[in-house]
Amino acid sequence: MLRSIRYIFDPDYFVVAKITDIGRIRRYDFVGSARGDHVEINVEVTPSFVSTGILIKAVNIHGD
Repeated sequence: MLRSIRYIFDPDYFVVAKITDIGRIRRYDFVGSARGDHVEINVEVTPSFVSTGILIKAVNIHGD
């Protein structure tokens, strides 16, 4: 759950980059609960990407 908290808030930076390669990765989020002998597990696969390239600029959108 702690990893998901970062997506609640707006991003801190806009990033401009020259991308040379992009790939999709699998990221699984598990949520589970138990009630006596009954166990329920929910698995979510959210789209996630990883890329390589050259950073051109990162702009702080909050102006700090």
